[in-house]
Amino acid sequence: MAYYGYGVWALVGQIMSNAIMSTILFWIVNRWVPRLQFSRQSFKEMWSFGWKLLVSGILNTVSTQIHNLVIGKCFTPATLGQYTRAQQFGSMISSNITTIVQKVTFPVLSEIQSDPERLKMAYKRVIKITVFPTFIVMMCLAACAKPLLIVLIGEKWLQAAYLLQILCFSMMLYPLHLLNLNAIQVMGRSDLTLRINIIKNLLIVFPVITGICYGIYWMIVADVIRGYIGYYLNAYYTKYVINYSVKEQIKDIWPSFRISISIALPLYLLSFLPLPQIMVLSIQVIMGILLTICLCELLKMEEYSYIKGLLLEIKKKYH
Repeated sequence: MAYYGYGVWALVGQIMSNAIMSTILFWIVNRWVPRLQFSRQSFKEMWSFGWKLLVSGILNTVSTQIHNLVIGKCFTPATLGQYTRAQQFGSMISSNITTIVQKVTFPVLSEIQSDPERLKMAYKRVIKITVFPTFIVMMCLAACAKPLLIVLIGEKWLQAAYLLQILCFSMMLYPLHLLNLNAIQVMGRSDLTLRINIIKNLLIVFPVITGICYGIYWMIVADVIRGYIGYYLNAYYTKYVINYSVKEQIKDIWPSFRISISIALPLYLLSFLPLPQIMVLSIQVIMGILLTICLCELLKMEEYSYIKGLLLEIKKKYH
C-alpha cells in the first residue's frame, strides 16, 4: 500500500492485516472458537480481579498518548514525528522481549503461587535472564543510534537518534516494570496494580511541565526519571507479595547493567569515526558481538551460560 501511494492508509492496512492474520493463525493452531453465550458465573469470578486491570490498562494508554498530545501541541509536527520514530525503535526490542516472557511465565508461575519461596526463586531467575539481553541490546542501541537510523531511514531522522539515546535508558527498565507487576498479579493482587498505576500516571505531570518549559529533550530526561521512580514503586510492593525487595533486585540486575555499560561505551566512541555511516555501523555490530561474547565468557556470567546452553539445545534439536 505504501509502495502504490496510499500514504498513511498503509499504516491502517498494516494494523488491520496484522489483527486478521493473527486471528486466522490462532484458529489454525488452536481450534477453540468462542461461542455466543454469556456466563454470569464466569463474569462474577473474573470481574473482581479484572476490572482493576482494565482501569490500569486505560490509565497507561492515556498516559502514553499524553506525551504525543503535548509534543504535538507545544512543538512542531516534525518534532512529534521524530519522537514517535525514536519511541518505535526503542520499544521494538524491550517490549517484545518482555511481552513474550510475561505471557509464558504468568500461567507457569501462577501454578506455584502457594509456595512463596519457590515462587521467589523462580522470579529471580526470570528477571535475571530477561534483563541480561535487554540491558545489553538497549545500551548498544543507544550507542549505535546515530549510524543505525541514518543507514536505515536517512539523515532526516537524525533528531530521532538523539531522542532514542535518551529513551533507551528508560525502556531498558520495561522488563522490570512488567515482571514486577506480573508478580503482583500472580498473587491475585490486582488492587495493588491499580494503586501503582494511579501513582505512576499522576507522575506524568512532571515530564509534561518540564517539556512545556524547557523543551523536548528535557521532557524525555524527566520521563526517564519518572520511569525509575515507577520501577521503585513496582519493586516496593513486590517485596510484600513474594518477599523480593528492591535491594535484592538491584543486586541481581547489577551484573547485567555493568556489562552492558562496558560494551556500550566503546561502541559509542566508535560512532565518532570519520567513516561512512554504514561502515561505522558494521564495525559497531561486529565489535559489540565480540565484546559481549568475550566479556561474558571471561566473567562466566550465569545468565549468559543459561542462554548459551538453551541455544545449543535448540541447535541440537534441529540438526
